[in-house]
Formats: sequence, structure tokens, C-alpha cells
Amino acid sequence: MTAAPRTSKEGPGMTLRTKAAAVALAAGLLMAPMAAIVTPAASYGAPDEAVTRAADWLGQQFTDGQYLIGFDGLTPDPTYTIDGTLALVSASTQAETVDSAVAWVTSQAAGFVTNPASAARVAILADAVGADVLNFGGVDLVAQLQAPLDESTFANPYGLAMLVIALERTDTAVPQSVLDALLATQDAQGAFGFPEFGVDIDSTALAALALGSLKDNEQASQANQKAVDWLVANQCTQTSQMCPTTGAYWGSYSPANTAGLAIQALRQAGVDVSAQVDWLVGQQQPDGGFPAAIGAGYSDAYATAQATLGLSGADLTNVSKTTVDASAPPASDPGPAAGNQTGLIVAVAVGVVAIGVVVYYLRVRRRGPQA
Repeated sequence: MTAAPRTSKEGPGMTLRTKAAAVALAAGLLMAPMAAIVTPAASYGAPDEAVTRAADWLGQQFTDGQYLIGFDGLTPDPTYTIDGTLALVSASTQAETVDSAVAWVTSQAAGFVTNPASAARVAILADAVGADVLNFGGVDLVAQLQAPLDESTFANPYGLAMLVIALERTDTAVPQSVLDALLATQDAQGAFGFPEFGVDIDSTALAALALGSLKDNEQASQANQKAVDWLVANQCTQTSQMCPTTGAYWGSYSPANTAGLAIQALRQAGVDVSAQVDWLVGQQQPDGGFPAAIGAGYSDAYATAQATLGLSGADLTNVSKTTVDASAPPASDPGPAAGNQTGLIVAVAVGVVAIGVVVYYLRVRRRGPQA
């Protein structure tokens, strides 16, 4: 916001120089609105309105305000619920739903936490809301994070990336065996994937984010850079079956979901994500949610959760109820554009008053003392 210059009060014995200064000050105040108009607004991760609208829609999808239904459309799903709750936390809204959802996940923890990967998802949520990671629904999540990798986690880059993030968030050392397992799923070009399915863009984005959190590990830093470079190079620059249009997004089965994850990783790496953010905001539906597929015409809770977190300016390594990301204004903040409008109005008012004072004083001096 362009600040209005400060005015000072002068005594009745103004000299010609101080009169000239007063006129110049008034003229400067009158010009202040023009400066406010041309001052560029600060750049945020996404329009705050888009994040709020998405969170409002997502909050309405929680059954009884407690949980999200899974892919089958019938069963309460801890995975969906955790991701949706983290999205609401990142938007700094829906506090009542967040508390209810955390309570529900807590009640499900003992049955849901079956391996280090599932423990990781719960641990990220617990840490984000300030819960006890050593006793979350009777489960010691840190102990579960340190359990030996089972077959379902060992070759799963998405689960391994979640595990690295959770270990970092709980101040637990990342074992070399976990890092080695994650790096083993990266190909020579930098993408991560599954042995049976090949490259997975979501896993590549999440792995990049996880590796980027290991600041002092050179091996992780090199792998992170390769993954980031791959994400930048493999956007939809030409049309294909997975890219119906060209744009700053990735051709996947759920592009909004993927973009939400990739934006987190690229932003963490210092990449300008304004084009990707613009594309993602352009996918927002009239109801505030995001579609699972381009042109689907209806909103999807899981895609909206990932998109909201990506647009919020936070990411899975730092989203928290107790911190506000500096890259995005709070929901109640009208933002820099509105601030400039307020500054313009104030500057005009002060300028008019200052000119009026100067004109009045000069007229009084010209007329001389009144009887």
C-alpha cells in the first residue's frame, strides 16, 4: 500500500518559504493517489477468494462435519479425511470442521495405522494441529514411522515421500534405508514412479517436496533438483490424450489434484508458479470446488483438497494451525489491491483538506486582521 505523506502543523507566522512548502505538500498529497494507482501490487500464491471458496465448498462435503466419503462413494475414508482437513487448515478456515475431523481421525487411528506410510499421513495431520504424535488415539506415531518398511511401502514413492515429510515434521531422523528406497523409485530423467505403472506425476511432485525438506543432504538435494526440472519440463506444452489443451499444468487423470501437489514442490524450490496458479484457479467451479478431470463439470472432494493446499501458499512440510504462511494474506485481509484503493481514497481526502487549509490561510493573510 502506498502510504500517505505525513502532514505537520505550522504556526501563524509562516514565511514565504514555508507557504511554498505547504503548497508543495498539498500538491504532493494530491498526486499520491496517482502513485497508488501505478504501484504494483504484491504477488501472492493465489487469489485469497479462490482459497476461501474452495475451503467453504470442501467443508460442506464432510459428512456430519466429521469425515469425507472415499472413492467408493459409501465408506468413510481416513485418507480423504486427512487430506481434506489439511486443506482446511491451510486455508485458516472451517475451524469447527477441522476439530471434528481431527477427533474422528483420532478415533480411527488404531485401525488405520498399519505401516509407516499410513502412520506418516496421520502424523502430518497430528503435527499440523498440535496434537500429541506420541499418543494419538492411543498410537505412538513416531514409533510407527520408525517401523521396518513393509512390501506395500518399499516401492511406493508416494508413501515413502509422505514418510520422509512426517519424519522431518516430528524431528525424527530419516534413516538412510528410507531415503535409499525413495531414490530407487526415481528414473534417470528425474521422475518417480511405480514398478508396475511407470512414471507417476503426483509421486514425482510429492517426492520433490519431501527431498526438498532435507536441506543438509546433498544426495537428496540433487534428486530434488532433477525432479523439479522434470516437473518444469513436462507440462502440457502440446495437446495429447492427457493434455486436451496446452497450458501450465500436467497431463494426469486428475490435473487439478496434480497441479496442487506440483505447485507445492515448485514453490518450495523457488520456481515462479504464477502461471500454474492461474491455470489452477481457472479450473475452479462455480460452487468453489475443483473437478477431478478437465471439463468434468462437477467438483471432487479429493481434487479440491489437493488444489486448495497448493493454492494456499502452504505445503505438507509446513502447513499448521499455529503459523500463517507469509506468502498469502489471511482470509480477512482484503489484499494489496483493496489496500491500494483505500490508500487512494485517504490520499485524496487528505490532499483536498490540505489544499483547503493553505488556500484559507493565504486568503486570511491577504485580507489582514479582522475587527
